[in-house]
Parts: sequence; structure tokens; C-alpha cells
Amino acid sequence: MSDDEYSPKKKKKAAAPKKGKKKGSGSDDDQDWGKAKKKRGGGGGGAKGYTRSLTLSKDLAKLMGEEKMARHEVVKRMWAIIKERNLYVSIY
Repeated sequence: MSDDEYSPKKKKKAAAPKKGKKKGSGSDDDQDWGKAKKKRGGGGGGAKGYTRSLTLSKDLAKLMGEEKMARHEVVKRMWAIIKERNLYVSIY
């Protein structure tokens, strides 16, 4: 193998076209006025999974005292009710 064939450097990929403002649109453009900008990155967002409020069934809503609750809150209250009413039975 000769030196002409071997190249330790990796070939660079072609740069992807940048997304964003179109050419010719300045920051003073009236078309963009009042438009909401998209948020990027992590964090924030809406409530998802266990933190999202859900509508409870009639019986569960009666027991909890609310019509909408997050799952984790329902579980917390259920355990509180179980302990309060001595419904937990230990088999050991």
C-alpha cells in the first residue's frame, strides 16, 4: 500500500441547508409581526404522563372529591385513604 492510497482524515459531509428566515426578509418585516416563535430545546412543555390531569370516573371522582386529577395525585390520595381507614392488611 502506498502513501497515495491511504488518507487518515475522514471526509467531511456536505453541510445541510439552514432552516430559518428566507432570504430578503429583514427583522423589520411587517409580515412576521405578531407571529409566535417556535420554542426549541428541552424542558418545559405541557403536563404529560402521570402529571397530566385526567377526568375521573363518577365513582372515583366521588371518592377523591374532584372531577379532574393527575394520576400521581390519585395514587397519593388512595394510599392516604387506605391507611386512614386501616384497609391495608399485612400478611407477615
